[in-house]
This record gives sequence, C-alpha cells and structure tokens, in this order.
Amino acid sequence: MITETDPPEVQPSQPVVEQTKDLVTRLLPESENGGRNRLLSVKEVAEQLGVCTATVYRLCDCGELPHLRVVHSIRIRPPDLEAFLAHHMPKPPRDRRF
Repeated sequence: MITETDPPEVQPSQPVVEQTKDLVTRLLPESENGGRNRLLSVKEVAEQLGVCTATVYRLCDCGELPHLRVVHSIRIRPPDLEAFLAHHMPKPPRDRRF
C-alpha cells in the first residue's frame, strides 16, 4: 500500500548524449585526409555533377550510377563517379580544318 509519506519510486533520468555524427558516418571507415577512395555522399556527387540530389538518387535507382548502400544511405565510390562522367560527358567537338 502506498501512503503519502512514501517517496515515489521513480527511476532517475539518463543523461542525453548528443551525437556529433549520424549512424552512417560512424559506420564508414575513417580515411586519412578524406582520401581519394573515400565514399562520396549523394549530396557531394550532386554538387560535382551540378544536379539536385533527386537526380543522383534516380541515376542510382535506374542503375546508371553504381553505388553502395550503407544502412539507409547511398554512397558512391570516386572511381565509379569518374567512370560515369567519362561515359556521359559530351565529347568536345573535333577541330575541323580544311
């Protein structure tokens, strides 16, 4: 029986720890100086291509841009982006001299 003189049994609150990195970032291996083979985020790829992130997601979804899934995040390897650019960039016009 609980009486008014008994203190309530309440579990103390746990301190809230602020996360500085999201889960995906913590799962990815660290690379020195953001090395050449560091996996790129969709946002980084979109900036390099000059398109919006939705376009990058669409390119990944239709299979045109090879990618990796890490938990619920998409990452692109730099060599895959370079190959995509080499295949999809317009070739400069040849110099036609007569």
